[in-house]
Amino acid sequence: MVILGCGGGPLETDCSGYLVKPLQNRWEDGVLALEGGSGIGALANLLKTQSPASLFPTVVFPETHTTPVLQAAYIFSFLTCYLITHAHLDHAASLIMMSGSVPPRIREPYPSGHAHTPSSGTTPPIDICPPRRIPVYARRETLDKLASAYGGGLWPELSTWASGQDPSNGGKRKRRRVEEDLTGVGPMFSTSHSQLHWTLPVSTLMFPTSHGCTSQGAYPSSAVFVRYDPSLLSSEPHSSTSASASQSKLSTPPDDESVAGDGVGAGTSGREFLFFGDVESAWRAPSEEHIDKANGDLAHSLNHAIWHRAAQSFAKGQLSAIFIECSYDSSRPAALMYGHLSPPGILHELQTMVFYLPAGPSRPLEGLKVYVTHIKEYLVPHPTGLSSRELVRKELLALTEIHDLGVEFHIVSPGDRLCEYWRVQLRFSADWAVI
Repeated sequence: MVILGCGGGPLETDCSGYLVKPLQNRWEDGVLALEGGSGIGALANLLKTQSPASLFPTVVFPETHTTPVLQAAYIFSFLTCYLITHAHLDHAASLIMMSGSVPPRIREPYPSGHAHTPSSGTTPPIDICPPRRIPVYARRETLDKLASAYGGGLWPELSTWASGQDPSNGGKRKRRRVEEDLTGVGPMFSTSHSQLHWTLPVSTLMFPTSHGCTSQGAYPSSAVFVRYDPSLLSSEPHSSTSASASQSKLSTPPDDESVAGDGVGAGTSGREFLFFGDVESAWRAPSEEHIDKANGDLAHSLNHAIWHRAAQSFAKGQLSAIFIECSYDSSRPAALMYGHLSPPGILHELQTMVFYLPAGPSRPLEGLKVYVTHIKEYLVPHPTGLSSRELVRKELLALTEIHDLGVEFHIVSPGDRLCEYWRVQLRFSADWAVI
């Protein structure tokens, strides 16, 4: 994962945007853009201060791509699809602005040994693939909100709903529904992973969350389990007649109970991380239990479903990491949280996950990495002299001294490159698995 932006505002230069691929795959094999707030511009800015080799060490750039903008565009030419948690601009602005300007895919890298010769006078042309449209995956209500941006007033009409055609057969698609109304217990959600895109060895399981409220009611966001599943590519690609417009009808991986064996290839199969968009907690300070109680009750119901599933995954050694927002420090009053989390809210949510784990170690989440995102920058100096990231880190560490669940907190920043083998202990077992 390369983090293009991870802030929660108000800086438009640091919005949510993450480029993801399986560790053993090349970037050229396809890239998942998780959130679309930061994009080519953010990556170009990063490449002004960081070398391309530090962020994408295996990528061979064409010799013609010598500027940060061209290098960023080359990386985005590998883009396969977007996965969006909700439609707020800090999660979708880059996606919208890049519509109609997706960098073309170059069929072959520019020959590494080629040099421009005076005798030729020109550089051999680069073989460029035809223009393409990138599918956007999200919950239906999020896609409906994003679609309103393409009405011609806010942005040109550069998107369409999926036709059900396979993109490999020339089907034009910019946007695609990923979920129909699915019946279930409590909030409606799918109960099994589904393949995200037919060219990626990735399956997802998306849950609804609440992100505060508007004059129309609760604002929908989501959390998604992103799983590495190479078995999805073991069969022939979908034909244009078999492709579906809903996530519920796409192929599903083997049973969740299966945990692959040793090795980088097989041993990583089935491993996953949990990524939250903006999310509200039921937690309130002792004197604020009455603030937005209805929204808190809704968050309680929605989040419990997620933590139940997360506990099951962690207990089986599948869940390797959690990405969760923490927009404010703990001094923020509940009436001004606007559907976000603070450090006490994160602790409350992780304790909910522990509730669903079998009785066991005194540090029940030992080894679990929690990457903290969406921290909002201070626009006036804080009395402590700390930055917002520094204060959130300090408060989280203070909470872990009182409630040591065993988690490892990491505050992420733009330009971070996460590429480690996450080692996850099979809970309540002496075995270890590599992810």
